[in-house]
Amino acid sequence: MAAAKLIQDGKRRSAKAERKACAHGLIQQGVLFDLAGLEHHSRGELLGLLLAAAKTDDPKRWAHWQEIGDALLAEKGETGA
Repeated sequence: MAAAKLIQDGKRRSAKAERKACAHGLIQQGVLFDLAGLEHHSRGELLGLLLAAAKTDDPKRWAHWQEIGDALLAEKGETGA
């Protein structure tokens, strides 16, 4: 019985940690929209923007976007991934 309780407690803690990590990731993504000054746009507009970017396969464009994004994150004292 005690072993089963320990296993269940471990599973609960693991699930809680996973939910917390997921929530943290979503918050971090939301912060990016704020940093970019996009917070006033609708969800549809933002999703359309992301869908257009997702269709872009030009590595130079992605490298350029990363460069300017990393520069803003550094300026704001954020860490990039």
